[in-house]
Amino acid sequence: FRLLLDPDYTFTAAYGLRWDAKNETAYPSTFVLDRDRAVRFAKVSTTHGDRAKAADVLKAVAAK
Repeated sequence: FRLLLDPDYTFTAAYGLRWDAKNETAYPSTFVLDRDRAVRFAKVSTTHGDRAKAADVLKAVAAK
């Protein structure tokens, strides 16, 4: 699998994920794409406590 690092916020800005609050950089976000690059799971959190849980990601991916 691949992970995306975005040190200059190019991806973050392009997809509207910039968290423009003091001491913040980007909304906590989780995206899972399959081999065909189709989105299998997506969650953008607007708070730190609302991050994607591993069990939720696995359930959603297994259901498709």
